Amino acid sequence: MKFNRTLFKVALIVLGVLAPVAIFLRLHTYASDLEPATGFFVRESLSCLIYNIIGFAVFALSVLLALTRGGETFSSSDDQSREEILLQDPTRSEAEMDVPDGHLHGFAKCASVWEGTLSSFASFLPGFGMLAYALAFFTDKELLSDPYHLTYALLSVASGAYFILYALKNNPVRTRLRPFFALVPAFWCTVRMVVEYRDLARFVNKTLYIGQFLFVISALLFFLYQAQLFLGEKPMTRPNSYAFAALAPAFFGITARLPQLIAVAMDRVSMDALDASSMLIDLAITFFVCVKIQSVWREGNN
Repeated sequence: MKFNRTLFKVALIVLGVLAPVAIFLRLHTYASDLEPATGFFVRESLSCLIYNIIGFAVFALSVLLALTRGGETFSSSDDQSREEILLQDPTRSEAEMDVPDGHLHGFAKCASVWEGTLSSFASFLPGFGMLAYALAFFTDKELLSDPYHLTYALLSVASGAYFILYALKNNPVRTRLRPFFALVPAFWCTVRMVVEYRDLARFVNKTLYIGQFLFVISALLFFLYQAQLFLGEKPMTRPNSYAFAALAPAFFGITARLPQLIAVAMDRVSMDALDASSMLIDLAITFFVCVKIQSVWREGNN
């Protein structure tokens, strides 16, 4: 099967309709249902409940669509003619026919390179954000005494290095090390879930953090599928998985983390420097994923 562009378009339209509603519900929660001084809900928050229902539905839909079978059939045989290759894969473009065997192409190339100023900025931004976040950790000796926080700080450094090298090494050459290096952000998401959510008692309103938790999980899945594409092997090339897995982190970044930034600016929510840095990293990852969605859409139209 090939990339299901029609289904992807439908999913984008559905999320485009749900996103403004979810943003409104989130802002209403911060503005009307939350007491800024204490952080407690002043009443039972119906808007937060509806948002969480929408969030779980979007996450489940994204995962189910990502699991749909799909892949690109690439041929690396040098003795095949262009006619034979096109008969096997009629959707393959003339530009892809000229790609050397050691290079990625199609959706794999889309995941591995950036084009233009906007996409290059989106690639650098998470890297510098994670490095700054790690520096904040290393200035707090109490946090570094905890092995979980120390591991998280080291993975933040490694993830920041990955994004920066990803931005600097902008080529579709297939290497053995790159797919494994691309797994570092996925490990970062995993350790982050342990660090941030192992002590649920510290959260005043647990339901308010469901969107943030779903963002981290969906970002983890997205980075896993991106690392698979870097392998460049036919069984691992699943464009549907990569495209649909990108929808959830983009949705939760826009509807959960962006309203939280607005709430902080309006003094409806207070947070320390580490929490603020974490929120800004999530917004940077959201920007990165949205740029990849744009690239996916462009590649799907080719």
